Formats: sequence, C-alpha cells, structure tokens
Amino acid sequence: MSSIYGETVGMIAGYVYFDSDKFVRMDFQAESNLILALGMKRIDVIIMEEAAARYWSSMHNVKIALGPIHTAGQMALRVHNRHKDKLPAINRAIAELKQTGQIDRILNKYSDFSL
Repeated sequence: MSSIYGETVGMIAGYVYFDSDKFVRMDFQAESNLILALGMKRIDVIIMEEAAARYWSSMHNVKIALGPIHTAGQMALRVHNRHKDKLPAINRAIAELKQTGQIDRILNKYSDFSL
C-alpha cells in the first residue's frame, strides 16, 4: 500500500480513507468516470471496490490490473431514514438472495472475474 504514498490516486468523491493524507486525491463523482479516466491515462492508480471496477472496466472496455486490497469491509446498502419501516422486508430479501446464491450470480453476471 505504501507504493501509492506520494502519488495521485483516483477515488470517488466523499469516500474517506484512513491514509488519504499520504497521497494526492483526485476525486470523481461516479465509478464509471473513474474507470474512464484510468482508461484515458488521466490517472494511473485508483481505489475502487473490486466488483464495481470489474463491471465498469468491462462496460468501457478498459483493461485493469488489481493491486493489493486497500481497505476491506462489508458490502452495505444505505436506506434513507424515511424508509426505515422497509428495513425488515429489505433484510429478509437480502437474506433470501444470499441463501439462494442469487447475489453471487448477479455479481458474476455483471463482473468479469477472469482478471
């Protein structure tokens, strides 16, 4: 990870990283734009969630190479406070999709894991 220190690193605007004071941020508003910038060589290194990087690189025909994991975490879904009454139904649906393997099938369908 220290190999990116002192370098310009592309990332999604608003995301916070524990060591962002050690590299120069180049913020992008969307993951699609981040991959396009990488493909146009506006930037050499990005920090992006793997499935999203694989999806957008596939959509834009941008060849990528994965480096070391910068930050590990769980996938999360944010729900606006006005929809909190829907959380039990959402959680049940997610549990069912995980149990049936549907989430993995969706990720595999839209992500090129052959890298």
